[in-house]
Amino acid sequence: MEHLVRLTAAGQELVAAHLEELRRKAPRQAAYLAYLKVAHKPVPRLQLLRQTGGSLKSLAGLIEKGLVEVVERTVLRDYYGTDEVAEPQPVQLTAQQSDSVGQIRSRIREHKFEAFLLFGVTGSGKTQIYIEAIHEVLAQGRSAIVLVPEISLTPQTVRRFRAHFRERVAVLHSAMSQGERYDSWRLLREGKASVAIGPRSAVFAPVQNLGLIVVDEEHEASYKQADSPRYHARDLAVVRAKMAQAVVVLGSATPSAESFHNARTGKYRLLQLDKRVYDAPLPQVELVDMVKERRLSGTREELVFSRVLRQKIRDRLEKKQQIILLLNRRGFSSFIKCKDCGYIAECENCNITLTYHRHRHRLRCHYCGYTRPAPECCPECSGADIVFRGFGTQKVEEELAAQFPGARVVRMDLDTTSQKRSHDRILRDFGRRRYDILLGTQMVAKGLDFERVTLVGVINADIGLLLPDFRSSERTFQLLTQVAGRAGRRDLPGEVIIQTYSQDSACLQCARTHDFLRFFAGEIGERRALLYPPFGRLVAIFLRGKNEARVRQAAEQYAALLRKRQNGFLVLGPSPSPIARVQKYHRWQILLKGDKRKDRSGATMRQSVQEADTLFREKFKSRGVQVAIDVDPVSLM
Repeated sequence: MEHLVRLTAAGQELVAAHLEELRRKAPRQAAYLAYLKVAHKPVPRLQLLRQTGGSLKSLAGLIEKGLVEVVERTVLRDYYGTDEVAEPQPVQLTAQQSDSVGQIRSRIREHKFEAFLLFGVTGSGKTQIYIEAIHEVLAQGRSAIVLVPEISLTPQTVRRFRAHFRERVAVLHSAMSQGERYDSWRLLREGKASVAIGPRSAVFAPVQNLGLIVVDEEHEASYKQADSPRYHARDLAVVRAKMAQAVVVLGSATPSAESFHNARTGKYRLLQLDKRVYDAPLPQVELVDMVKERRLSGTREELVFSRVLRQKIRDRLEKKQQIILLLNRRGFSSFIKCKDCGYIAECENCNITLTYHRHRHRLRCHYCGYTRPAPECCPECSGADIVFRGFGTQKVEEELAAQFPGARVVRMDLDTTSQKRSHDRILRDFGRRRYDILLGTQMVAKGLDFERVTLVGVINADIGLLLPDFRSSERTFQLLTQVAGRAGRRDLPGEVIIQTYSQDSACLQCARTHDFLRFFAGEIGERRALLYPPFGRLVAIFLRGKNEARVRQAAEQYAALLRKRQNGFLVLGPSPSPIARVQKYHRWQILLKGDKRKDRSGATMRQSVQEADTLFREKFKSRGVQVAIDVDPVSLM
């Protein structure tokens, strides 16, 4: 609540007739009345006292005389309230955009459920289609939800949507205060706002008369809630839209294998945009073999920049154009090692190496947050020959400063975006050309649109490619395609340099040619053969505890119960998780793989798991072992 002060009718009469007389007898009270007269509207009480140098006691005298009164006004807390919102520019839709908008509008007007997969190359104008669809929904007195995969994308999305829909937009995400979230929730609940924007949890927004849900970048793993309550916001959006007889639009330049398969088989209606707006061509992509680069450089150390990327950066700096560099690993070095005895610094809580952060000269675990000072000598043998292996964004930032001393570089990763609105500040400054180079982790790969960016460099494309996860190839292709799409989105042509030690990888070759269909054909063939989604159904059972023997025993007991009820599905494991200990908890897992052709709804598998879980908790449950069941896991790490 905000307290406002205004003149009463008696106060207005006094000011009009006797203000000068009052200045002589009661100058402080006269100052209040004169200020309120000039304002011509109620003034915040704190503002009035500050501007006149008064006190609550002297103001109370005027209130007792009936010359002024205090009124309360509800002030809504808006996380983005100070942002400037520009007027939307007139847009001429392309033929493909018009066709897509027409099909979506048709279903909205019929008040019938339909799931659309909007498959459009980067820069093809998917967001404009979302805006046109929301205009249609609002014209009917209905509401919309727009999901984005990252909080970092929300400010740009909010500004663009508020340009069209103004105060009808409400935002929901975890970086907001509880008060800000409550006020947004209330506006939506009361129907005063009718467009909800936010990451995965916004799928629960209490909008009135739902007509449309948009899931932008539908392929992103961040739409899956990993902890209880577990859900996938994309799948939940489809279910909620169906319940409300609303339309759901899933948009992506690199759709998930599941969604594209659903479109191919008729479950979703496919809409395609294969051309960029502004007639901008897709950027040229070049793969650089870092094995050859190291050989030619005569060094055994990992190179940060190849010769070609170094030259391309120099060229863009000379032309006053902008650059985005991606390295999906933060910190300075990924681990430190003693060359005398082979010691490698590991987290005392997790089975993972500690990352070196140079600016604080500390080692940090990116899983549990454990930190300690970096050693000056080996803690095992006291040797002084300590070397740093691998590198992260801090190391790249240092190399940029050394090789391009005049370049203005800004780094965007978890270490630089911990403060409120830091994502937005970095991106806004880069958009205003206060920086030449935006360096970051996967945050810089998604949804960004800067017209002066003509070069994208991927420092190490192999990070994530060799993870023991059946989705690793798909995620790498999606990340590379998405970040490549940040280049050349307007008049200036774009170029992408991808540095790799796996140049012959089919995933990288498809990314080089922007060939999603070729990648999908290979990926879907492997999944069909191995019975992975969308052909198989996965259920992961995770067990963890601080006593490794107990966790292992519990996992074996649980798996045995499942095998007794095995009916049309495979039981794989139990086995230690790829990262076997996190935060001092030992981790084991069991994977169930079912054939959708034999158990389409998953009812048989569900019943078997429920029976096994109930029996396990009755007979074997140890208070020291925690069990979590994840249906349709997006990661097995």
